[in-house]
Amino acid sequence: MQKNWQSTLLCTLVIVIWGSLYISGRLVLQQIPALLVLFIRYALSSAILLAIGYHKLHGRIAIARKDWGELFFVGLVGYYLSNAALFLGIQYSSASFASLINSLTPVVISGMAIAFLGEKVTKLQALSLGVAVLGAGIIIGKPTAGVTTAGMLISVFALFSWAYATIHLKKLTALYDPLLVTGYGMAIAAVLSLPTAWLYIRVT
Repeated sequence: MQKNWQSTLLCTLVIVIWGSLYISGRLVLQQIPALLVLFIRYALSSAILLAIGYHKLHGRIAIARKDWGELFFVGLVGYYLSNAALFLGIQYSSASFASLINSLTPVVISGMAIAFLGEKVTKLQALSLGVAVLGAGIIIGKPTAGVTTAGMLISVFALFSWAYATIHLKKLTALYDPLLVTGYGMAIAAVLSLPTAWLYIRVT
């Protein structure tokens, strides 16, 4: 009973924190370009997570050479491209629209898990996924003013790239501590986002 209560509390906390990202992101993006925000976010997050992981794992934070390719893919697609698209989607559409598109993440992940991991889905689960898609479609409706076509396409790309990277992320977290995988993935994304942030600022 206590474990269920803790799980519910943690899941609720994740929803609140994740939801606040769109609001805070929209406010910050009025002052700082999206890709520079991405770099700052990942530079801080990776340092904190790797420090916690180092302490938690008593310094055992090495990744086997054979797994670095998979880790780089997660850092590139899941953390860098997906979240860069997320921030750009917020910048070129709206926080509410981007969050509604992103609410379909569980649906897309479930579909990809069935396709790539061979996971089974019951009729009730399939019906629930269909209702989720229908509900999101009804809520989104006709895009409001300020939601550009580019913003819509970028938000959809963020959705699918994160869902696909999650499949690979699952393989890594089966081998290594999630804090370690997340920390390294964000560090890779930070390194990738810095030069592109500079280029984006120069171009725009």
